[in-house]
Amino acid sequence: MTSQNNDNGDLRLGLRGDISNIRKGLFVGNAHAAGNLSFLKANGITHVINCTPTPSAASSAWSKDRYLQLNLEDKPKSASQYTEPETPLSTAVLDRATGFIRRAKCCKDGCVLVHCAYGKSRSVAGCCSCSLPDGGGPFSKAT
Repeated sequence: MTSQNNDNGDLRLGLRGDISNIRKGLFVGNAHAAGNLSFLKANGITHVINCTPTPSAASSAWSKDRYLQLNLEDKPKSASQYTEPETPLSTAVLDRATGFIRRAKCCKDGCVLVHCAYGKSRSVAGCCSCSLPDGGGPFSKAT
């Protein structure tokens, strides 16, 4: 499957499957694009961070060192409802995303897609964690 670039340089799978280039080797997108393995491979995506609690349609095609599931809810619960030490957008979650992106970029031609359902909130927060002035974290030291 071929992709089309729009005027911003964003890659387009179709009306529902856009991914945007944040910086070299880092893209943000939605679940539709993340589920299309041929589109991802054709556009050089080598690693995926899934910010949703549901595995993407193509998740089984990735090895554990190339796919990170963050399990972030779109509608967060109250802090008292979490049993894990990580809550949505905690520094621990952002540190995991930052570390994964940094390791991916150390690979030859490493290119990461960070996605959530619509590519608008959880995935963007994950990308922000590695876009700090120090070049990528860890986030907990910047806060």
